[in-house]
Amino acid sequence: MIVPCGYRSWVQFGAECAVAAGRVSSKGGASILHEGALSNRPLVDEIETGGNHSAVEATRAPYNYADDDPLTLGDPSGMSAGILEELPCPWCVPPLPPAIQKIIAAGIQEGADAIGKYVTSNASEDEGEAELQRRENEERSCAAERIANGHAFGKHAGEFGAGTREDFEEVIKDAIDNATKSKELSKGRTAYYDEKTNTVVIVDPSSPDGGTVFKPSNGKSYFNGLH
Repeated sequence: MIVPCGYRSWVQFGAECAVAAGRVSSKGGASILHEGALSNRPLVDEIETGGNHSAVEATRAPYNYADDDPLTLGDPSGMSAGILEELPCPWCVPPLPPAIQKIIAAGIQEGADAIGKYVTSNASEDEGEAELQRRENEERSCAAERIANGHAFGKHAGEFGAGTREDFEEVIKDAIDNATKSKELSKGRTAYYDEKTNTVVIVDPSSPDGGTVFKPSNGKSYFNGLH
């Protein structure tokens, strides 16, 4: 490789490029510099003749030899930077035998399948519980609406201060939702008791009115005596 015109060696050229780096853009002597930018001949001479300063100390550019990319480029010949050959990796683990790799891959796949089945199963259970809860809420709402529109409104609405059937329906819903006790009765009926408000709701699907609601005079004892 030919040394650029006007320079005694590649060391001189590279050093002068680094010295002028504050005024021009240069990477290891790759750029052609204007002669006016080079003004540190004594320092270059000192580098070439083995003075007290090393090239790195003098230029403050330790990676110019590799175009500032020492992980990829190198300059073993001292002439120009080039791509490094692959170096041995002392901390790298050698690849496992193909048979072992297949076993590991199969284990990973089996684990992934198991996780997928678990997630799917849980999702199905959650959906089933949500559907069951939705149906129970619908049944309770339907029962409250039937009772509110039956004979219980004229007979017991005053006990709850309900002036309309809509208000009465809300009272019945609240009593069912907040029941402290509930139990199955004969003939397919279900009884609910809200101890806080002393309210008994009896849902009777076979009755035209759907059941009844009232405040028993003996409270919990009345509910306990239902069969």
